[in-house]
Amino acid sequence: MTVADLARQARNASSRARKRGELAPLGINPETGRRWINTGRSPSSGTATRLLNPNEPMPAVDLSHRFRSRRERAAEMRERMQAFSALYNGAWMLRDSFWGPAARQREMAERLLRVFAEELKRSEDFEACLFALADAVTCGRLGTPWEP
Repeated sequence: MTVADLARQARNASSRARKRGELAPLGINPETGRRWINTGRSPSSGTATRLLNPNEPMPAVDLSHRFRSRRERAAEMRERMQAFSALYNGAWMLRDSFWGPAARQREMAERLLRVFAEELKRSEDFEACLFALADAVTCGRLGTPWEP
């Protein structure tokens, strides 16, 4: 019989005993201050967690930023993305290299990735950096997405 089978049998036995009302709560091991382990009735890594006091006031949560419109959040993101002009320049050079030799295309792609890595390390706003890269790579000279 495997350990899993023994554990399943112990869980089933304790479940049946609990339904019949024969099983008292486990309580806390006085030696460790944690729940009893290896009983088949509680997780082996369990600890006695402190319950929250329902009468204690909870701190207020600031939800003012959640109720802005999508248009306002998009405008804010566009403003944050303007700090990454090097990414836009690198993407323009990559796009321009597609009418040249393959070696230049590869060089411009590697250069764009290096610029992205440097900007990501330099900036703390990784979200705006990532959005700027996606925007720069997917839009053409006239602001329209690339054609496949």
